[in-house]
Amino acid sequence: LPAAGASATAGSGMRVRATVPMSGMRRAIAERMVQAKTTAAHTYAFFELDVTKLEAARETMLAREKELGGRVSMIALYAKALALACRHVAICNATIEGDQITVWDNVNVGIAVALAGRTEYESGLLVPVVRDVQGKGLVQLSSEIKDLVARARAGSLSAADMAGGTVTMSSTGGFVPGQWVVSTPLLNQPQVLNFQPGSPLKKPVVVEGDQIAVRSMLPCGLSFDHRAMDGEPIGRFVNRLTELLTHPELMLA
Repeated sequence: LPAAGASATAGSGMRVRATVPMSGMRRAIAERMVQAKTTAAHTYAFFELDVTKLEAARETMLAREKELGGRVSMIALYAKALALACRHVAICNATIEGDQITVWDNVNVGIAVALAGRTEYESGLLVPVVRDVQGKGLVQLSSEIKDLVARARAGSLSAADMAGGTVTMSSTGGFVPGQWVVSTPLLNQPQVLNFQPGSPLKKPVVVEGDQIAVRSMLPCGLSFDHRAMDGEPIGRFVNRLTELLTHPELMLA
């Protein structure tokens, strides 16, 4: 056994590059992640969906930015579809505390924001919350998300900005552009669902009439708490999310 205070991995010739104290935000994140991993019954689903029409719709919105009164981001479109899918399958918009599952009427979407640390060994994560996403227009929603992300990176969020979330979205967009990349996000307890869109990837797919066409496909990951729901509602949720992002005009219905 190593002597008291010695590293269990230390060996002959090994050199320490840095020591990073597990304190502050890092400690808080570590404690919450361990709690989530050891409490929730994490279950995962991975799928991809065709966002060719969604990207075309966004390009139209960008071309008419002045008329609309602002830009619309892809994150806002994903958040809107997530909220509407949660309204369609209500158990996905729930929290667990003790032995009680609470299903919420408001869909308050937490947007996971990665933060750079002071050194190359440090990083952070904050989840500001956009409230009542189900009832907001896309321009307003995009503006609110942009503001929250900017304030998260500037360190000016309040505790109220990060409270009251009912579901979380943690994107891997931009991690490896042009590659099919999603991960297995941990749940943001006490919530029961975390949706993770990746980066759209153009690839050949079979479309109607057995034809091959190049489409923009979005890789997606999903974590849910099996204590709150089983596969059947998740199947309905994924189907509705796919409908909304594949046919964005349904978000206006």
